[in-house]
Amino acid sequence: MNRVLLLLVFIATTLVIQGDAFYNKRGGHVPGRLRQKPRPGAFRMRPQKGNKPIQNDVLQEATPAPQCESEYDVVIVGGGCGGVYSAWRLANDNPNRKIVLIEATNRIGGRLLSETMPNVHVSEAELGGMRFVAADHVKVDVVVNDLGLQTAEFLMDEGNDNRPYTIRNTVTKQGELTSSDLPLVLFDDEVGLTADEIQYDVFEATVPLEDRDKPTDQMTTVYGYPLYNLGFRNAYTLANASEDAMNYFDATSGYSDYINNLNAAWLMYPRPTEQLASTYYERVVDGMERIPEGLHSQFMNHNDAVTMMGKTVTAITKLENGNYRVSYEDTVNPADKSVVCGSKVILSLTRRQLERIEWDAFQESAKAPLLDSVYSDIAFKLFLSFDSPPFWKDLEFAEFNLNQGRTLSTLPSRNTYYYTGNGSDDSMIMMYGDSVHAQFWADLAVNTEDFPIMLGPEVFFPTTEPMVAQALRQLAINHNTTVDKIGTPNQAMFQLWSAERPIRVKNNGTGNYSIYYPSEPWHVWRAGYNFTDIWDDIIQLDLNQSVYIIGEAYSLNQGWIEGAFETADEMLEKAFNIPPIETEKELPRRRRRRNPRDVH
Repeated sequence: MNRVLLLLVFIATTLVIQGDAFYNKRGGHVPGRLRQKPRPGAFRMRPQKGNKPIQNDVLQEATPAPQCESEYDVVIVGGGCGGVYSAWRLANDNPNRKIVLIEATNRIGGRLLSETMPNVHVSEAELGGMRFVAADHVKVDVVVNDLGLQTAEFLMDEGNDNRPYTIRNTVTKQGELTSSDLPLVLFDDEVGLTADEIQYDVFEATVPLEDRDKPTDQMTTVYGYPLYNLGFRNAYTLANASEDAMNYFDATSGYSDYINNLNAAWLMYPRPTEQLASTYYERVVDGMERIPEGLHSQFMNHNDAVTMMGKTVTAITKLENGNYRVSYEDTVNPADKSVVCGSKVILSLTRRQLERIEWDAFQESAKAPLLDSVYSDIAFKLFLSFDSPPFWKDLEFAEFNLNQGRTLSTLPSRNTYYYTGNGSDDSMIMMYGDSVHAQFWADLAVNTEDFPIMLGPEVFFPTTEPMVAQALRQLAINHNTTVDKIGTPNQAMFQLWSAERPIRVKNNGTGNYSIYYPSEPWHVWRAGYNFTDIWDDIIQLDLNQSVYIIGEAYSLNQGWIEGAFETADEMLEKAFNIPPIETEKELPRRRRRRNPRDVH
């Protein structure tokens, strides 16, 4: 009996040891007496970023790596404009190239999101990017032409001197817009000037005469240091401008990221500007989202093209054979994890999305601090539809001569765009802004238990009763009338772009919702960085690794589709020897009819 008992104890002990060893092979714990002493630095911890736990690459390699599900020539992370454009061009360059595109959400398009408001035919509701400038955005123009997409003018109505501006509850017309009649506290030499005139005086007081014709990255200040070391607010202060001079520019530009101390040289950098009536904007008639959708559709026509939807990439590890293991998890069910492997990896992501990926080069490359060279804010869009003719076509508002285009306000509504319908079609208004103005609307969108959903199709964020009530109140102020004259909207639609505010994403087929963190709306260069020198460096942080970063975030066309295409083309030429698209395809003839480039 004792011999049998001893034998059973021996067998049980053996099974426990073997079981622990087997569990370790599957990535579990190691029994204390079998644990090896770690080498110095192997278990260093990194700070946690974003909303996902950060693990250590060395610690990952201490356990056997999972087998790659598939091997690819190229792994592209991000199904926005830069990602699908890269996939499309790579597949066209070599149809036998094995490419996988990994996207965290259940849709292609990134920050291009086009929806249709019921009974509104004058335009799609562009909840994301809404336009491009063909004369400046050459790559976008070539792609739109290649995809056969129909375009139309995106009307700004900048030449309408009768359109209203609302500055601190004072309504005035554009043609009468001078600081003399506005509730602003300005210095004597600023009174009577426009915001653009004050900005020009700031530029003259900050940049010496001999530098004013130089490229912006080579400009110095009267104090002897580079202009790019100054922020926008710094420049106004050093030029002895008043605080309200900056607020005046903020009010008439329509965006608050200008006064968030962005790089002063970037503000002078040649790019399309909304303040010039001659700048010709275009839109895709069926929606801007058709651009990435069309690129993706053509990419998927190739035999070796693969797209994985609803998968969030968490880590990149370089293998002994020089390839890369890309780890990802299901966006809805993070416990569902897997990996793919590839010879090259392309990250088409925003700054915050990049920070959530574990990759040694982010921490160890000498150029890694350059990732901090940009920052982002939040932005919102709110659409309301009305019966036609809408309130702004009533005789009471005839003096403003509104049909299409925008008006501006210092209220949270900020930029208001008008889309006048024809006949029985509904008309539409879009409110659009950033920074604290977006935060105002965000706080009215999240508490749906207390704020019932009021109107319209729910895309991501719900549109609540307090939100619509506030929109109508601000429309009344901006048009110098009462809420009852504005009328009741038929439908409403709201979208918030923020890396910090989660949204509910509806799962196809089930009707259930999951939580997803949307991306930043756009990025701007921080003061202290010479962006014309470093944007190309960021594309390949580590020259010894075949991992590349693209997207509008670190481009010379931030906030535009062109920025994503621009960095993608730079990467494609560097890593694959593929020339820029405008050198491969004939430029569309319609570009030659565009207005000449007009910039500050």
